[in-house]
Amino acid sequence: MNLISMCTVGDPDGFPVVFHNGTPCSRLLPPWWGRSARERNLRVLCFDRPGYGNAKAEPGRTVASEVQATAKTLDALGVGEFATWGASGGGVYALGCGALLGDRVVAVACVAGNPPLGEVMEGDDYADELRAIQEQPVNREPLLRAYEGDSNPMRGWDLPTLLTEWDEALSPPDKAALRDGETGEYLLAAVQEAIRPGFEGWLDDNLAYVSPWGFELADLHQPVSFWHGDEDLMTPVEGSRTLAGAVPNAELFLIPEMGHPSLCFRNESAIMDWLVSVREPTSA
Repeated sequence: MNLISMCTVGDPDGFPVVFHNGTPCSRLLPPWWGRSARERNLRVLCFDRPGYGNAKAEPGRTVASEVQATAKTLDALGVGEFATWGASGGGVYALGCGALLGDRVVAVACVAGNPPLGEVMEGDDYADELRAIQEQPVNREPLLRAYEGDSNPMRGWDLPTLLTEWDEALSPPDKAALRDGETGEYLLAAVQEAIRPGFEGWLDDNLAYVSPWGFELADLHQPVSFWHGDEDLMTPVEGSRTLAGAVPNAELFLIPEMGHPSLCFRNESAIMDWLVSVREPTSA
C-alpha cells in the first residue's frame, strides 16, 4: 500500500479508525463522515485493497495477507493501536484485524457482513455468486474475463442507471438514501474508482472470501459489534446473527427501516459513538 491508495477524514490528530470498504469499493470515504469523526476526535482511514483504485493487484491474496498488509501500512504511518470497521464485503477484513492483530485492535465493528460461506443462509444472491466460484476449479483468467464482460458497463453508469440496474436489490430505505444525490453519487464514485484499473480487485476479494480466512471468529476478544438493517435485501440479516453468535461477547444491533447501502454509509454516527464508548467506557 502507499499514500495514494489511502483516504482519510476527520480529526488529523484523532484516534485512528481503519475502515474496510465494501466489495467492490475503493479507498474513497463518504465526505459527510468527516464532520462526525471530527466531533468525536476520530481519524478514519481507508485503503484500496489490491486491484482496486491505485493499488496494484496481488493475485492469490487472502484475508490474512491483507490484514498483515494493513498492519504494515499502519506501522509506516506511525499508527499503533486502532479501531476497525468493515462494511459488507469489507467486514471480513475488519474481523480479521481483530482476530490476527490482538490487542493492537481496541474495537471491531462489522456492518451488513457475511459469515463463512458454508454458514450463509439461503436467499443471499451474493452467496450464490460466491458458491459458483467455489464450486469450480480456481482458474483466475476465465473468471476475470467473465467479470470484465459482465461488469464493464458499470464504468459508464450514472446515478439513474445505478438505481435502475440495482432496483431489485435495493430496499425502499436504500432507494431513498441513494436518491438524495450525495449518498448515491458517493457510492457510484467509490465503485467506479475501484474498477477503474480493471476487475482484479473485485475477483480477488471474492476468491479471498471463499478461501480459508486464516482465523477463527472465536479468536476475537475485543469489543465487537455487528450491525444489520432489517430491510437489507443484499445480505440477509441472519448472516449477522450467525457472526454474532460465533464471537465471544459480541453485540448485535438490528436497525429498523434501513437496508444495505443506507446502513453502511448513513449510520456512521451511531457506529462512531459505539467505537468511542467501548474504547473509553463511562465510569460508574
